[in-house]
Amino acid sequence: LNRGEYERALELFEESLAIGRERQDQDRFARAFMNLGVTTLMLGDVQRARSLLREGLVAACEIGQVE
Repeated sequence: LNRGEYERALELFEESLAIGRERQDQDRFARAFMNLGVTTLMLGDVQRARSLLREGLVAACEIGQVE
C-alpha cells in the first residue's frame, strides 16, 4: 500500500468508529480502534497507535472478545 491508501483507510476506519458510537456497537467500535491503531502504526505514529490499540483492547475486553 502507498501512503495515500493508508490515509484513505484512516478516513474509513474513522467513519466506522463513528458508526459504532452512534449504534452503540461495541464490536464495530473495538475493530475500528484496532484498525486505526494498526494503520497509524504503519504511518509511523507509534504513540498514537499505542493509544488507539489500547482503546480497542479495552473495548474488546468489555464485550468478551479478549480475556
